[in-house]
Amino acid sequence: MGFNNSKINAQDIDTGFVIRPISTGPLGLIPLKKISINGYYRFFGINRDLENSFVVIPGNQFANAPNFVLGAGDVYRDPPLMLINISAQPTSKTYIGMDYALYHNFTGNIGNSPINLNLGINLTGSIQTEVGKFTAHMGGINWTDMSGMLFSSFVGYQRYSIFERYPWENNSVSYDRASNYFEYGNISRDMRFGMQAFKGMMIDGNELPGNMSFRLLYGVTPVQSIVGSKIPSYTFGLRVRKKINNQTIGFNMMNYTSFLDSLATEEAGIQLQTFSYDLAWNGFDLSAEMGRGQLYSNTQKQGWGEAIRIKIKTPAKITKIPFDVEGFYMSPQFVNYYGNFLSSNTAFLSASSVNQTGNSAGGSGGISNFAGSITDVGQISNNRKGFSFNFWVDITKSTKLNVGNMVSSEIKSVGRTLAFGHKINALPFSRFVPFVNNVGAYSNWTSYFRGFSQSMEITDTNSLGMPKTLTNFNMLQVQLKQKVNFPWMPFYLLYVGSFGSAQSDFNIIPTFSSNAYLRTFYHEFDAIFMVNKEVSLITSFGKEYITGNSQLNKGDNVDGKLGSTLNNAINQESNLFGLGLDLAISKSTNLYIRRRWFSQEDKSFVQDNIKGTESTIELKLYF
Repeated sequence: MGFNNSKINAQDIDTGFVIRPISTGPLGLIPLKKISINGYYRFFGINRDLENSFVVIPGNQFANAPNFVLGAGDVYRDPPLMLINISAQPTSKTYIGMDYALYHNFTGNIGNSPINLNLGINLTGSIQTEVGKFTAHMGGINWTDMSGMLFSSFVGYQRYSIFERYPWENNSVSYDRASNYFEYGNISRDMRFGMQAFKGMMIDGNELPGNMSFRLLYGVTPVQSIVGSKIPSYTFGLRVRKKINNQTIGFNMMNYTSFLDSLATEEAGIQLQTFSYDLAWNGFDLSAEMGRGQLYSNTQKQGWGEAIRIKIKTPAKITKIPFDVEGFYMSPQFVNYYGNFLSSNTAFLSASSVNQTGNSAGGSGGISNFAGSITDVGQISNNRKGFSFNFWVDITKSTKLNVGNMVSSEIKSVGRTLAFGHKINALPFSRFVPFVNNVGAYSNWTSYFRGFSQSMEITDTNSLGMPKTLTNFNMLQVQLKQKVNFPWMPFYLLYVGSFGSAQSDFNIIPTFSSNAYLRTFYHEFDAIFMVNKEVSLITSFGKEYITGNSQLNKGDNVDGKLGSTLNNAINQESNLFGLGLDLAISKSTNLYIRRRWFSQEDKSFVQDNIKGTESTIELKLYF
C-alpha cells in the first residue's frame, strides 16, 4: 500500500546502491543491496448505540445486529491494526516484498493469532534486453488494471462528503483535505484507487519494437479465491498496446473461468474482448473502448453481446468552460464484475458467490448484487444505452461549481427490480452486516464495502411479469465548493446535491413528480474549519429522500399486511448530523474523532425505522 506523504518503500528499487558482500552467513549467499522495514499503526475504536437492534434475518431472533457496540476495529478486515512492510533487494533489478498485518484481536477466542500476511509475499524481477524491458510479478496480491471495461474499478467524478476518512488515507487534518479537494477535486488515495485485486503471475513487456507494450495476467480474482475450496478456477488476461505519436491503440481480453465441480467437468465463465483507442490533441482527450462479451454456463447460453464507450474532454483554454461528454451502449449479455460498470439482473457463474437473482449462497468476495440501479453520473450499467455530460466552472477564485447529468435507458426488459444506493448514512449502516444480499426487516438490503443499497419491485407488469415499458434512468449532480478566508478562522463549505429518478418516459433531466417509479434525492453539506495548522473542526449535515409511486410494491403502514394495495409505496427519509475533530500530534501521528447522530424512517415500511448514534476514534502513526 502507498500512503502519499508517508511512503511505503517496499516496492522501491534503489539502482544507485553499491553492492557490498555480507561478511557472515553461508558461502555463495546472494548479497542484499537493501532491506527496508516500515509501516503504520492504526487504532480504530467504535461505539454504536441504536434505539432498537437491526433485524438481519426476519423471523430469526438471533440474527440481529446489536443495538449497542463498544469495541476496537471495523467490521472490515482492511486496514489492520498494524501493518509492517518488509522488502529486500538481492540485485538492483530484483526485490522481494512482504507485509505482516496485526488485526484487532478482541474476539475473545483465546489462542487465535491475529498476525498474518496481508497482501502476501511478492517477488518482482526485471530484465532489460535488446528487444525490450520485461518485468514479472509473482506471488501475493497485486492491485492492477487492464482496461476500463475489462479489469478496473469505477473512479467517477468524486462528488461526495469528506466528513468520514477513508481508512487508507495518509495523515492530514480535515482542513488540508478540504483544501486539496477544493483545488484538485479529490483527496489523497492509495495505490488501489481504480484498480482490482489480482493474485498470480503478471508479466509486463515495455519498450518493445514499434512502440509496443503488453501485460499478461494468469491467476485468480477475489471471488475465485475461495478459502479451502479444491475446485479449480483461474483468470487469464492479455493487453497489447501500440503508441503512434499522440495516439494509443490497444487490444484487450479477459477470461474468468470457474468449474462448478471438483472434477473440472462443468465449466462456467465470462469472456471479454475489446479494442481501445486514446488520442490527445491540442488539449482535447478522446478515449474509446468497444468489444464483445458473454457469460456462459450450462444454464446460461445467451451468446455474445456488444458494448462501446466513447468520451471526449475539452481544455479550458479553448472552450473556456471545460466539459466532457460520454456516450455508451452496453448490451445485457456484456457482463463483468471487475470492470468500471455494474452488471445487473444476471445470474452469477459461481455457486459460492452472491448471485444476481438475489440469493446468497456464501461469501461474495466483495461482489454485490445490483438490480436496475439509479447510480451516480458516470457509473453506468450493462443493459443500458445513454450519455452523460459534465462541466466545471470557477465562478470566482473562492467559488467553484461543477455539474453532471446522465441519461440512460434499458436495452431489454430483463427484470422488474429497481435498486437505489444510500449516501447519507451508508457507512454506519453497512457495518450492521457486511457483504450480504437480501437482509433486513424486509429482506431488501444489499451490503457492500462501506455502503448499502435497497431494492423495490415494479408491480405494473405484463403477462410475462415484466414492466410494460422499458425503464429510463436519470441522475443530476450539482457540487458547490466555497472557500472563506477569515483571518481568525478560515473554512470551507462543500455541498453536493444528487437527484435521480427511474420512470417509463425518456427525459433529459430527472423526473421530480410522481410520474417516476422511484425518486432519490440526496443533500450532503460539510463545513470544515481551521482552528490552527494542527487542529481542524468538521461538521456534516445530510438529508435523503427516497419516494416511490403507486406502481411500486407496497409496504405495511395501513393494514399491517405487507404488499396490500391499501398500503403505500416507499416513502423514506434519512438524516445525519456529524461533528469531528482532527489533531496533528506530530509529523507522523494524528488523532481523528467523529460523532454522528443518524436516523432513517420509512412511513410506508414501518419496520424500517433506525435511529441512533455512532462515535469513532482513530489514532494513526507511521514509522
